Parts: sequence; C-alpha cells; structure tokens
Amino acid sequence: MIKNSKNIHLICIGNTEKYVGNDRIHILGRVSDDILLKYYQACDLLLLPSVSEAFSLTIVEGMACGLVPVTGKNVYMPGLKNNINSFIAGTDDDYKDIITKIEDKPDILIKMSENAIKTAYEYSDEKTYSRYLDVMQKIVYKK
Repeated sequence: MIKNSKNIHLICIGNTEKYVGNDRIHILGRVSDDILLKYYQACDLLLLPSVSEAFSLTIVEGMACGLVPVTGKNVYMPGLKNNINSFIAGTDDDYKDIITKIEDKPDILIKMSENAIKTAYEYSDEKTYSRYLDVMQKIVYKK
C-alpha cells in the first residue's frame, strides 16, 4: 500500500523488523526522546496497528503534537472517536481504506488534528493533577 503511494512515507520508530527495498519506508529503530518529538511534529498520522493495547502513551504524545492516530479496535484509549480525532480499524482492509481515504483527501486531517490536540490536553499534567486533587479531597473530606 505505502510502497505504491504517491505522497505517503512510513517512518517506523521503535522495535521494528528490518525492511529493505523501498524509499517510502524508513526504519529508524529506537530514537532519543528529543528526536522522537521532532518526528511527531513532522508527521500527520500515528499508525499504531497493535493487536491489543491499554492506554497508549504513544497515542497521547502523538495527539499532543497534532497527529491523528490510526489504530485497531482493540486499542483502549479513552477519548478516541473514529473519524473525529482518530481512525479506528477493525480489519487489515480497514487500514488500507483509511490510508487511501487520507491520501485522496488529506484535508480531512486538519480538523481531526485540532480535535486530537484537544483530546490529548485532557491527559495533561494540569488536568491529571486536578483530577487527583478532587479524588483526594473527596477521600479526606468525604465530600
């Protein structure tokens, strides 16, 4: 799919298998956090085709940088809304359809990116601290 694309490059970061033979697929392996941030900021999508994942920090980090996550239906992440701030695939063919849709109409990512940033903000230190403080006050003061 991506190797035949006109506009899409795939940048693989982390523990990935070696891949040879295409100038649109870039395997980087592990990178430092400061370099990772630069890649997040340079990309449009975060492709996370995990079979199962619970509360992915990778998704939160990517969304905070405006990336629209493309992930499987077995990835649990509160706040993900298909076609609003993310794409959620149920099958391998769904991933292909999503990539084709984005390649044909890249402007659909603009509003979704804004929505992704808003969703990521819900997991910011400020918001998390506020929620913890509320819980602690309820416990201590039995509100």
